[in-house]
Amino acid sequence: MKYVATITLIVALASCVEANLTTKRGGNDPRKSNLHEGIRPSHYKIIIDPNVNQMTFEGSIEIHLDIVEPRKARRISSLIIPNDMPARQIVLNANPKFVKIDEKKITYKDKSGKANKVIGFHYDIDLDEIVICLEQDLIAGSSGILQMHFDGRISDQFGDLFKDEIYHGDGSKSPILLTRFASSEARKLFPCFDDTTFKATFEVTVVHPYEHTAISNSMVVSSVLDPMNPRKMITKFEKTPKMSSNMIALAIGKLDWLEGEALHGRVRLRVYTPPGRYEETRTSLSVAAKAISVLQDYLGKDYLPSKMDFVSCSNCDANSYGLISIQDKYILRSKDSPLLYEPIGAAKIIREIVRQWMNNFATQNWWDEALLDEGFAVDLVHIVLHEIYSDLEVQIDARVRLNDIMVEKDNKPIRSIKIGDDAFDAEIFHHKGASIIRMLRDYVGQDIYKMAIRNYVDVYGFGTNLITTIERRSGKLVSEFLKTWLHNKGMPVLSVDYNKRQNILSVDQSMSCPLRCNNLWIVPIKALVSNGKGIRATLKFTLNQRQDTVRLPNWFDVTKAGAFVKLNYELSGLYYVKHSAALLDKLVEAMKRKELPLIDRIDLLRTHWQFSSSAVSSSESNDDLVNIYDGLVDEEDPIVIDLMLEQTTTIANQKLATSLAHRFSDRIGFNEKQDYDVFHKIAQNNIMGQLIETNHQPAVDRALVLFDNSKQLESIPVSFRGTIYLAVSKYGSDKQFDRLLEYAASSEYRDEKVRSYEALSRASRVRLDKVYATLSGDPFEFMNRNEILSRLKGSL
Repeated sequence: MKYVATITLIVALASCVEANLTTKRGGNDPRKSNLHEGIRPSHYKIIIDPNVNQMTFEGSIEIHLDIVEPRKARRISSLIIPNDMPARQIVLNANPKFVKIDEKKITYKDKSGKANKVIGFHYDIDLDEIVICLEQDLIAGSSGILQMHFDGRISDQFGDLFKDEIYHGDGSKSPILLTRFASSEARKLFPCFDDTTFKATFEVTVVHPYEHTAISNSMVVSSVLDPMNPRKMITKFEKTPKMSSNMIALAIGKLDWLEGEALHGRVRLRVYTPPGRYEETRTSLSVAAKAISVLQDYLGKDYLPSKMDFVSCSNCDANSYGLISIQDKYILRSKDSPLLYEPIGAAKIIREIVRQWMNNFATQNWWDEALLDEGFAVDLVHIVLHEIYSDLEVQIDARVRLNDIMVEKDNKPIRSIKIGDDAFDAEIFHHKGASIIRMLRDYVGQDIYKMAIRNYVDVYGFGTNLITTIERRSGKLVSEFLKTWLHNKGMPVLSVDYNKRQNILSVDQSMSCPLRCNNLWIVPIKALVSNGKGIRATLKFTLNQRQDTVRLPNWFDVTKAGAFVKLNYELSGLYYVKHSAALLDKLVEAMKRKELPLIDRIDLLRTHWQFSSSAVSSSESNDDLVNIYDGLVDEEDPIVIDLMLEQTTTIANQKLATSLAHRFSDRIGFNEKQDYDVFHKIAQNNIMGQLIETNHQPAVDRALVLFDNSKQLESIPVSFRGTIYLAVSKYGSDKQFDRLLEYAASSEYRDEKVRSYEALSRASRVRLDKVYATLSGDPFEFMNRNEILSRLKGSL
C-alpha cells in the first residue's frame, strides 16, 4: 500500500622476485577465497587521514598475524607454485582501484622484532588480492606484524569511504565523510583479510580538521591537536571486540549531538546531527532506548556494545558495530515533518538496532544463511514495533505491505535467489523471509518460538542451526515447513467450502494465479468463526497435504442468519483464500453489518482484486470483486476507501469508490479525527488529495477556505498541508498563490519549504516562472532543492 518503509587468486609464479606483477582473472566469489586459513589476523591498528577537499586519503596499518600454518604448494590452473615459495607468502585483500600501497614501506617483523625482508609484491586486479613475498619461511606457531602505508581516493558514490552532504539548521550545508561496506569492500579503504570468517580486533585513529567530529565503532580514547598541524585533531578510539573487516565504520564532519541512555545507563546512546538540528532527535532517542530494552527482554541476551551512535545524513543508511548512519528523514523529526515518517522512521531505527544485535551474535558462512537471518531480522522489527506501538495499525501496515510485495513480485523460489543475481530482489529477500518467520511463529506457537530463540541465541547466536533448536523445542517438522516456503514459487491459494451435513470445512490448496504447478506447502491457518449471535471462535490448524477437512464448533451453522467463517483471519498467513460462493456471500453480509475487522476487509478486497486482475481471471472472479464492493457500500474507514479508489477494475466499482470518497469528504473532509492514528490520517489525506487532483469542487473549496482561515499556515494539521498547498497552487487565486509563494521563501522550517515548493511546482505554466525565480533566489539549502529546480526548469 502507498502509505506504508554482499577469491580465487590465480597467479602463475615460477619464483618470487622483486617486481610488481599484476594478473587479471575473472570472478569475485568470496567463497572461493585464496586467503590462507593458516595465516590469521588477530589485531589491526589503522590510521586514516582524509582530505575532503582533494577527495583523497592517506593511511597506515599494522596487522598482527598469527601463523597457524604456512601456505603449502597447491595446484593453480595447470601450474604448481614451487614448494619453497608458498611458505613465504602472505595473501590479503586490497582493491587497487581505490587503494595504492607504497611497496617500499612494506615491512614484516616477528614478535621479537626481527625483520623478514619483503622481496616481492604482486597485485591481482580483478580479484582484489595482493601477495607479499618474504625472504624467509613463515614458521607455524609464530606471530608477527605486517606494516603498510597506503593512500586512496574518497568516492563520490554512496559506498566505501564517500562524501555526502548535511543540511544545517541555519540553511547552510557542509560535507560529511562516511563509510558503507558490503561484505567484501573494506579492501577499498585499507589492506585487510576481507572475509567475514577472518575476525580480529581493531584500533582506529582518525586525523581530521579541528572543527570536525570523528566517530567510529568504539568510544573515543583521546582527541588531541596534531603536533604537525594545529588545524587538525588526532582522535583515537578504543579497541573493538573481534569483528570482520567490513564492520569498520567512520563518520567525520561538522556535527552536533543529543545524548541519551538505554538499559539503565549501561548503553550510551547518541544521535549526531547537522549543526543546529539536535533537538529533532528526541523522539528517535526514545524509540532506540525502548527498542534495546524490548530486544534484550525478548532475546534474553545482553546488548554487547557500551555505546550506540546514530549519524544523521542525507542519503546513506549503513549499519556497523556501535555506529549506524541513517537518513535524516528517518531519524530527525520536527513538528512539521511528514506524518508518514513517524512510523516508518521508528521501524527504520528498530530495524537497524535489530541488525546491529544480530551482527553481534551472528557468524554466517558467507551469505548462505543470509535469507533466514534477514527474515528473522525483519520479523523481530515487527515484534519490537508492536511492543512499542501496540495499536493495531502498525500490524495492519506490516502485514498488508508484506503481502502486497509478495503478490506483486514473488515469482521464483526464494532459495534460488543469489546475492548479485540479476533476478535478486531485496524486497522479496527481506520481506518474504519475514512473512515466513511470522508463520513459523504461529506454526510452532509463540511461546515455544520465543523460548527456542532465547535458548539458541544464548548458546550460538543466529544461523541455520536455529531451525534444529526450534524443531526440537516444538516437536514439529520445522525444516519441512521452511522447505516448502523457500523452494516453492509464489504463494498458495486455498479453496474453501462448507459441508453442512458434517459441519466441516474442506480446504484444497493450489498454486497462485497465473502460474500453475504441483507445489505443496505446509500452511498454518487461522480462521474466524461466528454464529452471528455474539458467539465467536478462532480456529488454528495446519494444512500439510493437498486436501483436508476441519470440523467446526457444534454451535456453528453457516446457513443461519449472520453466521460466517473467514480463513486467514487477521491476515496471519502468506496465502490467498478463495471462499466458496455461499461462504463469500456470508462474508459480504458480515461486512455490511460491520462485523469484520479492518484488516480482514482489506484482505478480502486485496485478494479478490488480485484474482480479478490476474492473467487467468474469470467472470466469476470479476463477479466476486463486485460482490466485495457491494459489501463495502457503506464503508467509512478511510484506509479501505483509499484502497478501493486505488483498485477499481470496473466502471461500477469506480463509481462506488468515488461516491464513498465524496461522502467521506462531505462528512469528514479536512477535519481532524481524534480516533485516527497515523495510517488513518495518511489515508484521509490520500482521499482528499485524489479529490483535489480531479478538481472535485467541494473538496477544493474546503481546502481554500482552510488556507484562508489559517492566519499561520503552520496551524494547518501537518497531515493535510501538502494537499492544501496543492489546491492553492492549482486552483487558488493570485492572492492565495502569492501568499503561499512568499511563505515558501520566508519559512525557516525545512520540511515546510520542501512541502510548499513541491506543491508550487505543480502550478499552471503561467505561474511557474515566478516559482522558479523565487526558489533560485532562496539561499536556504534543503535536500530536494536541486530536484525541484530541475523539474521547474524542464517545465518552462
